[in-house]
Amino acid sequence: MKKSERLISLARDKITLNLLDANVIFEINRTVDSDIRRLIGEKKIIPICVECEQGLALSKSIYDRHFFKHLPKHSYCLLSDNSLTPQQQNEYIEITKINESDRHKQLKNRIGNLISTVEGVDKSSIAIDNKFIFRNGEKRKPDVYCKFLDYQIVFEIQLSKLPLWYILKRHQFYKENNIYLIWVLDNFDIKSQGSFELDIKYLNIYHNFFKLDESAVSLRLLCEYKEVYIDDFIVKNKWKQKSVELNELSFDSKQIQAFYYNFPVNLAKKETELIQLLRKKEDDEWNALQIKEEEERKIKIEKIIQQIKNEKSKKFSSYRLVDNKINELSYLEVKELNNNLDFKNRKKSPIIKWIRETNEYNYSFLFFILQNKNIYVNINQSDSIEETVFLELYKNEKIPSQHYICKLFFEIGYQLQKKDIEYINLYSKNNNFESYKIWDRVKSRKLIQKAYEKDTFLFILESAKHNQIIGSKLANWITFGNNAIQFYSQYWEYIELAFKKYGIWDFIIEQDRRKTFHSKLEKLYQNFPKQEYDVDTVVKNLYPEIFN
Repeated sequence: MKKSERLISLARDKITLNLLDANVIFEINRTVDSDIRRLIGEKKIIPICVECEQGLALSKSIYDRHFFKHLPKHSYCLLSDNSLTPQQQNEYIEITKINESDRHKQLKNRIGNLISTVEGVDKSSIAIDNKFIFRNGEKRKPDVYCKFLDYQIVFEIQLSKLPLWYILKRHQFYKENNIYLIWVLDNFDIKSQGSFELDIKYLNIYHNFFKLDESAVSLRLLCEYKEVYIDDFIVKNKWKQKSVELNELSFDSKQIQAFYYNFPVNLAKKETELIQLLRKKEDDEWNALQIKEEEERKIKIEKIIQQIKNEKSKKFSSYRLVDNKINELSYLEVKELNNNLDFKNRKKSPIIKWIRETNEYNYSFLFFILQNKNIYVNINQSDSIEETVFLELYKNEKIPSQHYICKLFFEIGYQLQKKDIEYINLYSKNNNFESYKIWDRVKSRKLIQKAYEKDTFLFILESAKHNQIIGSKLANWITFGNNAIQFYSQYWEYIELAFKKYGIWDFIIEQDRRKTFHSKLEKLYQNFPKQEYDVDTVVKNLYPEIFN
């Protein structure tokens, strides 16, 4: 730094403790230079540094500007390390001047006196603006210092808004010395969003700020802190104030901060609590929704059941609309419907009862019940060993489309009973009955419709399997084979596999003395038709052995 540059403009007279402002003293009257020098020489004025209290000398530049500077071989001082900008030097001088105010002196003396009465404070450790703390060549003199329990505490009183660099240097110095710094903020609105307020909030993770409670007769601090709470499922905070004693404070040994209200911990608790509240709210809303939907389902199902009853009471009924409604029901609605109908758990078979009541006028109800896949019935339930739905169906000659209704039986899981088979064998000439024996072997009920549609084709495979012509009045196997070529050539690949597997092929070839089958077969191969495979699944289901 150049010698002509002013270093320090403010000093303190060690004798009177008054401030010596070079800008004021020498700018007003330059002739006082010799007087001041004389007084300094006579030791009637001893200028010392306002920061480190080391001795200062009065200097003058070639431009006749006066300033103070540290004496040679002085120890470290913030004002001499050239780290402060001119603006920061000026800010420091203003802070020093404010610290000399009557208000500042009143507060630090009051705190120093009151703290001596606090239990746990080492009275001999109390220092009011007269103790330097040293570390790594640096030193600071706090307004008030004391030892409380196992902690070192300093109180720094601030009457003005401090620059960030000043706050940081104080904060870092005390933290590195494991000393708890309590800023005593006088006449500040910490809720303000000014730069000083934001700076001091940034350095205090607990958001606790203190001022002296001047209404108390003992040492009490007015603590302003952010209290965390939950409002309308949002974590919020609000400023609160409480007068606290020193022994009500907690001390964070990691952050080296004293606090009354633990903002981070309480914030985390409220955030956890909010998560639980939101989950409970979600559960409550879900439960309320379930209850609402359940009530709506009940009402909806009650209306559907009433609509079924209304149609059933008519002489000529149409279940198309209600059938469509039931088909559009959700899983839970279907469950509710069947819980209400309870057809599967009745002691006596409702199907048998309805079959007995059915005639050529009201059969649409029976069709509706059996066709709708969302209405569950126990089709195999009987009132006694002498009764089955199959037998009751064929005993009631008033019911039209008995074969189709029987197909519906098998689609919803009907299995032929011993009595049914005896009845079928008794009337074996009825081709429909032959279909039932085939359907009874179908493992997948979804294939019943295809078996129903292709029953005459399946009779061909069934005949070959049992070496007995079934479902046809044809007299012999040659005619049977010729008929299969003529009318079922689109499925010939399946028929040929079955004939060969069950031995019918060789038998027909051997018996075909007139070569009629041979001739038809030759024409078939010469102009082989496009094969259809819509029966593939049902054939594999009923006759898997023909593919081996």
